[in-house]
Amino acid sequence: MPYFSRMGTIHFPSNPGDTSTYTAHSGQEVTLINKGPDTYEVRLQNDPNYVAVLRRDGDFFDLEPAPGVAAVGGTGLDEADLFRY
Repeated sequence: MPYFSRMGTIHFPSNPGDTSTYTAHSGQEVTLINKGPDTYEVRLQNDPNYVAVLRRDGDFFDLEPAPGVAAVGGTGLDEADLFRY
């Protein structure tokens, strides 16, 4: 299901195991892997060590880096935040 914003479009994969990719404002290619209802694994193509879980709740998101991953995360993020990282 696509998520449209003024920054671009994020196509969230619909079925478990499906993937999609978008380009963040930084130029980083971000891969989303559907792990279940409104839950996605996040991977960065330029940083194979980065793994996080993204949970979607309506128009807001929670991003939680995997244990041991030193990275930005947060709760109550909006679509602009997803493109910013």
